[in-house]
Amino acid sequence: MNPLALLVLPAALAAPGPAVQAATEARWHLVESPAVLEQRARKAVDAVVSEMNPLYRAIARRRLGKLSGTCLEYRFELTDTTFTHECTGYPPVVAPLSGAQASYTKADGEVVQLRLQLEGDAMIVRFTGDNGGQTSTFRFSEGEVHHHRRIDSEYLPEPLILEARYAR
Repeated sequence: MNPLALLVLPAALAAPGPAVQAATEARWHLVESPAVLEQRARKAVDAVVSEMNPLYRAIARRRLGKLSGTCLEYRFELTDTTFTHECTGYPPVVAPLSGAQASYTKADGEVVQLRLQLEGDAMIVRFTGDNGGQTSTFRFSEGEVHHHRRIDSEYLPEPLILEARYAR
């Protein structure tokens, strides 16, 4: 066996933490109002595009605006082989627990690649497309899910960071 495989193997086979396992027993609703999160997302988008060439700002603002929407409700499912998160109005995201790469077809028909990483009571899903990627980190604790999203692209001067909290 390749000695480097021993370094990768434990991460790929790590079991989800107890808070992740408990999260599958409920629907999770947005804690803050959608209006507050929308305003915060607009400010974050404006901060990122403000550093761009003025000719590209409107295009970047429109594209990032489409990506900055916040889910009103999440449902999570955990099986022996997959972690699924489903946001109302979007196709479910099914990620292999093994960390293997999988394809995901977004609501607009674009196909992106995804990979899941487990870190105790956090599930990290990395989406990669033609123009960049998004890292969605779900941190589970008793009674709450914290969702941190990082959207990055070679075309952006800095990543767009968005956060939301969910409760049962």
